[in-house]
Amino acid sequence: MKKPSHIPTCLLATLLLAPGLARAEDAEEPDENTVKTVSPKERSVDDARLPSGFVTRVEVDEATGSGRDLGDELERVPGVTVRQTSSFGRPAFATVRGGNSRQLAVSLNGMRISAPAGVGFDVGSLSLAGVEAVDVYRGAAGAVHGAGALSGALDLRTRLPKNDAGWQGAATGLGGSYATYGVFGHTAYGGESYAVRLDAGWRQSEGDFAFVDRQGTAQERVNNDHRQLSVLAAGRVDVGEGHLEPLVMYDGGSGGAPGPSESPERFDEARVDQRRLVGQLAWRQRNLAAGDWGAMDARAMAGYGRRDTDYDNPESYLGGAQISDTSTLHTFEVDAQASTFFAFGDILHLTLEGRRQSYEAAHEEVFADATDRSSIEASRLSLAAGVSNELLLAGDAVSLVAALRLEHLKDARQAAADRAWTPLMPSVGAIWRAHRWLEFKSNLARTFRAPDFDELYLRMAGLEGNPDLAPERALSADAGVRLGPEEGPVSLEAIYFRNALDESIYFVAVSAWKFQAQNLGAGTSQGVETTLSVRPSERVDLLASYTLTDATLDGLPDGVTLLGQPVHQGSVRAEVELGGLGPFDGVSSMRLFGEGFWRSRVYFDNFGHISNPPFWTADLGAAFAPVDWVELTFNARNLADNRRGADSLQRPLPGRAFYGAVSVEFGE
Repeated sequence: MKKPSHIPTCLLATLLLAPGLARAEDAEEPDENTVKTVSPKERSVDDARLPSGFVTRVEVDEATGSGRDLGDELERVPGVTVRQTSSFGRPAFATVRGGNSRQLAVSLNGMRISAPAGVGFDVGSLSLAGVEAVDVYRGAAGAVHGAGALSGALDLRTRLPKNDAGWQGAATGLGGSYATYGVFGHTAYGGESYAVRLDAGWRQSEGDFAFVDRQGTAQERVNNDHRQLSVLAAGRVDVGEGHLEPLVMYDGGSGGAPGPSESPERFDEARVDQRRLVGQLAWRQRNLAAGDWGAMDARAMAGYGRRDTDYDNPESYLGGAQISDTSTLHTFEVDAQASTFFAFGDILHLTLEGRRQSYEAAHEEVFADATDRSSIEASRLSLAAGVSNELLLAGDAVSLVAALRLEHLKDARQAAADRAWTPLMPSVGAIWRAHRWLEFKSNLARTFRAPDFDELYLRMAGLEGNPDLAPERALSADAGVRLGPEEGPVSLEAIYFRNALDESIYFVAVSAWKFQAQNLGAGTSQGVETTLSVRPSERVDLLASYTLTDATLDGLPDGVTLLGQPVHQGSVRAEVELGGLGPFDGVSSMRLFGEGFWRSRVYFDNFGHISNPPFWTADLGAAFAPVDWVELTFNARNLADNRRGADSLQRPLPGRAFYGAVSVEFGE
């Protein structure tokens, strides 16, 4: 029987969390000329299309030098869960607020790069060369990214070159556990009317490590190596009152593809190669039109992306066959945005988007006496128009936001009938800036995800798509309060969220030898996200977060949460700057940092029989800059040497690891 869904009003409940933090209002502004400062690595940001959304910006440009990947950085964000399958630089998949990794849309500078196929976007293997930050959209905020962002979205933001910056550059060398080595660098030049920047990186790791499986047997993780090359070139050219921003990114690599610890010998020679190419040309202009009535800003972008993946395994898991999989995805996208700021206190945003994605995939199993082949050739055309309006009231203390996005998606496939969907995705939000140290937000949105190509059309041994699938829809609501100015000495944010999901899609067993994509009906994910930031001085930064997530489907047994989703998880991080103090008086910078992470039990089957127990990890590190242009970084990860199987296939994670890096800056 389908359970009823109710979206509660939470603003009154959050008032209970409002003990006075008025002393934060009187915090003095830091003097950056005389005091070393520790800058926050995460902060809230507003999206002009829905400014009341819960969006967190995570700075990632220093991650690689500390032996961290994008998955490690995202795991710090409340409401985000990351499923890692192996060591640093290997596949990892993020989920938001109890969703699954297929329900998360991923973009690069606003251009969609996640594919409508596969298990989700691999955030662990992605290179961060040239990437400055990632904006994490949670729940209703993801509605601005349209179809596919059912539970949230990620938008990777590349670092743009700056005009009049002269010539500068930097290089970093990395070394560490599991025979990990890397070289990363960038160079940039900024003139009066143009600027260029080139980022590049090479990383490799043998990746093998010891672990103990669920049966208590000591084993060795093998065939876990990887090699990765990444290049990103970006520019900025002034054209009249606006400027052009060309960008080209290449990210390619290869590595082993180890399987479950129960039968590692079946995957000793399995390999995977991946290549990604992205090209973009954006145009921006502020004050395209201006007058006593207000002003208008405009942006337009055209982009192309290609992703290729090849997988080969001389011996299949079930034995006897050689497996080969290949896939190619082409993406063409154009979009245009205009933001109009009216003098009477109203902001209007218009968005137009067009995207075409074509997908080709082939699967082959070669047996001694036969060959089994299957393939997919499909395309998806997406056309979207969005409008949002923010009305400012009470001297800009109150924002009332309403948005509407209409999309038309059409699939075409050889020898099959076309499928089309035309979802309407409304959203509303409100902000009340009651005081400099007190702010309330609330949002409600209807989100949508069409079945991906694999869920619809996949045909391979043991897995089968379902062309009759209905799309997933969700009603997402959240409400929260922030106490204390975000950059002040104390800041607390508490958020309640609830997502009511319809027609959830999972691959389920339909026979002893076949899994098929099925709509499993309704489900609910609700919980609380909290973040506490304490900065008693410009030199000290403390950040703690906790997330409670109760995510279930109506068809699951009582007490069993969605697969891989912990009920509780939290993290704490501390960073202190000692440069210029005591024995470090003549040192440009001396940073010490530590981090801990904990999560509760997770289940890996629909019956609650297979699970991973609770676990915690702790990291410590230091960054020492004897002069302004040289920095030495050391990071010890998982000091407690906790090791665990990561999923129902018992893919283990490594224990204690150490990484060191040397960075050198040069230029004018």
